[in-house]
Amino acid sequence: MNGGQCSNRFGTYTCNCPDTHAGVNCESVICSSGSLTCQNGGVCIVEGSVTSCLCAAGYTGIFCEEVFDSCASNPCVAGKICSFTAAGYECNCPSGLAGDACDQDINECINNPCENNGICQDEFGSFACECMPGYEGPLCEIFNPCRSNPCLNDGRCAQSADSYFCICLTEFEGDLCQVTAQQSNVIFDTPWIVAVICAALLTIFILLVIVVFYHYCSPKKGPYETDRQARYDAERASHAHQNGSFDTDSDVTQNGIPTISKNSNHPNEYGFVPQNGSRSTIAEINSYENPWPISTEDFEPPRTVL
Repeated sequence: MNGGQCSNRFGTYTCNCPDTHAGVNCESVICSSGSLTCQNGGVCIVEGSVTSCLCAAGYTGIFCEEVFDSCASNPCVAGKICSFTAAGYECNCPSGLAGDACDQDINECINNPCENNGICQDEFGSFACECMPGYEGPLCEIFNPCRSNPCLNDGRCAQSADSYFCICLTEFEGDLCQVTAQQSNVIFDTPWIVAVICAALLTIFILLVIVVFYHYCSPKKGPYETDRQARYDAERASHAHQNGSFDTDSDVTQNGIPTISKNSNHPNEYGFVPQNGSRSTIAEINSYENPWPISTEDFEPPRTVL
């Protein structure tokens, strides 16, 4: 107003007034010389029929004789630092805030300051990083996999170059100490159980060796033994035929004809029935005179083969 020139400032403006006017918008007329003496750079102005002093920033009073603390009202947002200046005050804004009163937020997450794939969360005048597992610090710059204490059952976490490992108590094992050692190794941790198992396996092996040996290595009754038995029976039958008659309950035959009958008085002996009707044993058969005496050396009784 009144020929003043406006100048832009960050978020506001100022007016450069001519010599005849003063005020924020150059709205006041300056007094004539000698009308009123104002101090500390104050200017005498006329408002209607009243004259007064328009004080410079930081001063007050009728003659601008008092210092005015422009920071007394705490114009800076959230208690930021206020500095007194000739123009009034100035707020020293921290990182993340801007404006005359530090009331404008700056979005720090635009450049994503979080490291190691951390997620940036913008806040008023600041930001926070949400770190991935194993990382910590304001920018997720610190690698600490043991921070979350991943080891179970009072296991102790130890950090390696790029990972971690768990030091378990004696009764636990596993990557995270999640397995009870007694449950997984109880059989092999007990000496007497191991001894019993070994003894059982050894016994089974010995029995298998014995069975295989008797099956493949023991003597078997071959064609020669069978032929000798047949000849033995035939010779007995021939002598019985020459020296006596046969009983009807004979159970040893040669070509379907009874040869030697069982002795009913001695079930395990064989004999023949002579003409007089009495039974005789094999020994008695041999006592008869005949051209073909039977010798036990020529005919051995059959052997039982296991």
